[in-house]
Amino acid sequence: MKKDSSVVFFRFCLMLGDSLAIIASFLFAYLIRTKIDSRPYYFVSDPLKFTFSVAVMVPVWLIILAILGLYNKKIFLGRSHWHETSRLLAASVIGVMFLISFDFFLEGDLFPVRLIAFYAMVICFFSLTIVRFFLKVIRRIILQQRIGSLRAIIIGNTKATSRLISQMLDYPEEGYRVVGVVAGNQFIPKEYRKKLQYSSLKEALKKCEADVIFQTDEKQTEYVYRQSINHHLHYYFTPSETTLSTSMGELELIGSTPVIMVKATPLVGSAKVAKRLMDLILGTLLLLLASPVMLIIWLLIKLSTPRAHAIYSEIRLSRFNQKVKIHKFRSMKINYCGMSPEAAFHKMEQEGKIKDAERLSKEYRDNGDFLEHDPRITKIGRFIRAT
Repeated sequence: MKKDSSVVFFRFCLMLGDSLAIIASFLFAYLIRTKIDSRPYYFVSDPLKFTFSVAVMVPVWLIILAILGLYNKKIFLGRSHWHETSRLLAASVIGVMFLISFDFFLEGDLFPVRLIAFYAMVICFFSLTIVRFFLKVIRRIILQQRIGSLRAIIIGNTKATSRLISQMLDYPEEGYRVVGVVAGNQFIPKEYRKKLQYSSLKEALKKCEADVIFQTDEKQTEYVYRQSINHHLHYYFTPSETTLSTSMGELELIGSTPVIMVKATPLVGSAKVAKRLMDLILGTLLLLLASPVMLIIWLLIKLSTPRAHAIYSEIRLSRFNQKVKIHKFRSMKINYCGMSPEAAFHKMEQEGKIKDAERLSKEYRDNGDFLEHDPRITKIGRFIRAT
């Protein structure tokens, strides 16, 4: 599932473009004062040193831009440019003032003359605006080629269905492409009925490779929402006037049609990236802290059965049906590894270690694949599973 990957990538491109625009603006401002401005100056000109000093401070600018919401999806993908332009102006002023204050309190020499800071502020505003404009144009061209668009299934017998179909077709830059529609004939343009229409959501999900579901009526909303979760898809619904007035969910516009996104998981976009970074950092630290205990457990298992592997590995399916290899400490007796519970209990009965394999198998299944005193588990395995 794409999970707004195109938006995350575009946000990264914006941050990279903003960084380059900021550095270029200060360098250009410096060159204007030293090369173009005919008035004399009383400092040693060193453009490379100045540029490097500014580049080091770029992360602060990016933080300012983020605080002002300039990496918010609603801002950088919105059709109203006034909010973005006004915030870019504010970011340019705040950023330059921050650098001046930083330079003053540290008694540094970042700005040999304050006029460079003024030039930089003006140029930075225009360069950020221009860079963002061109990045949006490039993104629009790419999406018009249906590259990176989210594949949408629309379900519902309302006029909003036909509006959404038309607007997704007319505005590909919104980032959606219709791949299936579950609705009556009267709600689907005639030329798209054979191509897009499906009799049920189940059929559409089976035959279409989708990323998002849009629901335009209130019939079987729980079922549709559950299907979106089961298939790991985004879920939107077109609100009625009552629902819209409550401002529930996250409101977006597809053309002129309002839709509300109901998040199946709170981790999308930048939150997903942040969580992944925390997983890697904290996971590595905790693994290092746990390694002495893990080494002791490995030695205990190895000493109990020297010829057997202490680590057990197998392939599992992840949430998104991707194959993942996992590694665990072996907690089961080696003679019964890789066998079904029924086969293992039957073998133990033949070896005289248990008496009633059928009863144990039934009890195991009835308890949800669990036995409190499972005879296949080693003594160390019981401790591992209990802790």
